[in-house]
Amino acid sequence: MLMHRLLSDVAQRTPDKMALRWVDRDKSLTYAQAVEQMDRMAGLLHDCGIRKGDRVGVFAHNGMDYLLAMLGAWRIGAIAALVNVKFADDLEYYWADHEPSVVIYTHDLHDVVLRAQRAVPSVKTLICMDGPQPGAFPFYAGALIALASLGTIAVTLGQRISGKAVLAEAFLDAERGKRVLSFLLPLVAFVVVSATLGMYVATILYLVFAMRFQGRYGWLQSLATAFVTAAFFYFALEKFFQIGLLKGPIEPLIGL
Repeated sequence: MLMHRLLSDVAQRTPDKMALRWVDRDKSLTYAQAVEQMDRMAGLLHDCGIRKGDRVGVFAHNGMDYLLAMLGAWRIGAIAALVNVKFADDLEYYWADHEPSVVIYTHDLHDVVLRAQRAVPSVKTLICMDGPQPGAFPFYAGALIALASLGTIAVTLGQRISGKAVLAEAFLDAERGKRVLSFLLPLVAFVVVSATLGMYVATILYLVFAMRFQGRYGWLQSLATAFVTAAFFYFALEKFFQIGLLKGPIEPLIGL
């Protein structure tokens, strides 16, 4: 009996029974969820060109992601070529021997993986199991925003030094300070709530507060907009782009 088939067979009999538990991260999957994650990984590998008999490199810490990577490879008949993280200094040697075309890794090994990829031509695709890393859209978007902000500061300072720009009044007085704080403090609360209760709860609370008490919209419009926005984030980011958002204790209760 092949392991991935055994997982699928048990999922048909007891789909809601716990199959995997990651103790270090307090994360668990039922048999049905484990099969779904395995099939998703298998589909991703297939989209990356992996076929039966091909090798998939797995270079990650022991955990649930490690198991799902192996199961996904086995699901399409590929070979999971495992390298222990203790052998990071010899990674090029192992990959040159395995010749994987796709490698699955975790983010803290990013630099080691890139170095080895440059030395092993067979490695064409890298898959980070635990979120987008430098090179993904969010990174570039943040980098562009930071660059634009630095450019604005540089232009302003240049105009001040050359005498071309003279501020006729204080940039931030008491009244303007209150306005800034009226938006800054809710954003700080949003960050705190995101870290404790998750992004979805924080998004709903923030939008309801901003629309009802700052924008003076009605309760129904505020609540509807907040829940629709949270739903959009879920389907657009988590389902379509596969970018997981922070979750708290509430989301698991409703199956998210």
